[in-house]
Amino acid sequence: MKVFLTTGNFALKTNRQRRKLKAVQYLLDGDKTIENRRFLIKLAEILLFPDSYFISLPTPLLASLMTQIFGCIERHAEPFSIHTLALSNDLQQLIVINCRNLMHIVDSLLVLQENQNTPFQMLAHPVLSIKRQGQAITSLENNGASGTKQLLIILRLEAVSEANKKRFLQRIEHLLNWSLKLDRDRPQVLDKLATLKAVEEFGRFTALIDWLVQGAFIPFKAWQVRQDSFETFDSESIYAEFCPDRDAPGYDEQRFSNELTGVLMRTTPLIVQYLSVPSPLIHGEQLVYLGFRQSGSGDRECEHGFFGVFDDTELNGMACKIPFLCRKINHTLELIKSNGNSYEYLQLREILNLFPKIDLFLLDEAQSYLIVQSLKRYLYRPEGIKLLILSSPSPNRLSALIVIPEHLYKEEMDDILRDKLCSELSCTVEYLQKIVQGGRYIGLHLILNPGRDEVSVDVDCLDRDLNRLARPWLVSLRRIMERAYGKLEGGRLWQHYRNAFPLSYQAMMAPRYALKDIRMIEQMPASSGLTISLLSPCLQFKLYRLHFFSLQERYLDEYIPILENLNLRVMDQVQFRLAIDGGTVFIRSFSVSAVTVQSESFSKLKDRLLEGIRVVLEGKAESDALNSLLVLAGLSWQQIDVLRAYRNYYLQL
Repeated sequence: MKVFLTTGNFALKTNRQRRKLKAVQYLLDGDKTIENRRFLIKLAEILLFPDSYFISLPTPLLASLMTQIFGCIERHAEPFSIHTLALSNDLQQLIVINCRNLMHIVDSLLVLQENQNTPFQMLAHPVLSIKRQGQAITSLENNGASGTKQLLIILRLEAVSEANKKRFLQRIEHLLNWSLKLDRDRPQVLDKLATLKAVEEFGRFTALIDWLVQGAFIPFKAWQVRQDSFETFDSESIYAEFCPDRDAPGYDEQRFSNELTGVLMRTTPLIVQYLSVPSPLIHGEQLVYLGFRQSGSGDRECEHGFFGVFDDTELNGMACKIPFLCRKINHTLELIKSNGNSYEYLQLREILNLFPKIDLFLLDEAQSYLIVQSLKRYLYRPEGIKLLILSSPSPNRLSALIVIPEHLYKEEMDDILRDKLCSELSCTVEYLQKIVQGGRYIGLHLILNPGRDEVSVDVDCLDRDLNRLARPWLVSLRRIMERAYGKLEGGRLWQHYRNAFPLSYQAMMAPRYALKDIRMIEQMPASSGLTISLLSPCLQFKLYRLHFFSLQERYLDEYIPILENLNLRVMDQVQFRLAIDGGTVFIRSFSVSAVTVQSESFSKLKDRLLEGIRVVLEGKAESDALNSLLVLAGLSWQQIDVLRAYRNYYLQL
């Protein structure tokens, strides 16, 4: 077999870039010094390849920008520099940032791009290797093995007011300062974290500390508080360090102080807690507090605290890639005597890989055994989800993991399950993370704040409620049918109707509505091929719904006048086509309410209303304004027909 790969107009783009580079080179050859010409051309080559925004600029403007950008690099002063370049006859501006090759600067700017109202685009962020002799540049490469590694970031800022531009540049400066601080302090803070392994009472956390030190945790600040300072600690200075802008949205120093007070007043040796403060870097992340409590008498009791964020790559990676956790998972599976490479073993291992890493580190043998035993039973529920309450690293928080089969998962499920948990447990969600490993299951990890000291959780009851919400529509319909008709007849009807309902119907109608519709279809008289039902309000629909079933398609002008004469207002309507046994059943669904007053509720008027509509559609009674008395006065269609006869007789007289 021969495989031919094409790359579209790649060759055309490359030729265009090379022509542009030659044109720029021609203009740059006018520079006074040979060295500068070489550096300018190299810079143009770095910024033009691969295909970028710069390729679209006119050649004279591009040559001018290369000279200006090189001037920014040449004038760069430590620790960083920010320059603004104006584009001729254009309200847009270029922001040129020069700094050391610091961690997380580009990530932080990309998060800023998503969250800020200031419109900007990142054009380039190459790492340059630069050698200098004094202030003069002697070498400029983007892949050199030697020389100072310097990060060049170029942003395009749309037309904004001077005030917005000033705030934007201040935000960039704040990010750069924090990244420099992190670069300077990180080794020292990690050393402080690593030294805790030598403390005897932290021996059971050694593997966790190793994992944190080896890259799972990005520390911003180390903090140490003695017992005699627990009630007098200075939270204000810590808060000001992370949130210097008092006018920023969500600024709440008191809440932060209360969180730290709760952290210090705990009795457990370890706490891992997400705080109500955004990370100063990678601003989409929450600030995390790690606290290790060293016991002792008097002022010897000490809190070793660390502020920072978790590394997403490490946090979302597979647990079996961490040697300690891999051994722990294998040992737990051995305890339940699960045979290696069996279906059960492989599925349990995959689910355990979804567990949040911190919680898995803290699970003891007894807890792990009970959880895996419950997961063994879950494997026989392929159409269900599983709720697990884990060992939370924070004593005043709940850690919940919901295991969802990949084929059941939908994007809106996150919000549905979160809201249900919050409602049932009277909690607020502090952190929500979707864990995807690429297997058959997806994990939804939630950290819940109950706001009280004691929480009672009926896990089995809550698990059933969550399963009802997450259960696929067709599975729910089958269960309802089996409860209503029994296993044998329900199974027969299920096979008959399983492919009948289109996705549009499933999106709008609850399975219990479908069961009522199936009953009406089963009872549909062969002679007329028409029947009607009235559905009560539910969570999806606040109004009653009229369903008209027919074997032939019928149009709105056949229904609307009849409903209007009954003093009914149609709020919306939709038609569904059900394919059953090679034929088609049409369902025309209307949501209705009374135009004015009604004598009784629709549930009490139901039989009279449906009978009245049926006889009008069959031509056994007239459709006129007198039919409104059915809703207004509760009369039957026969009583209205007698009244109609008297009216007609009166008119004849």
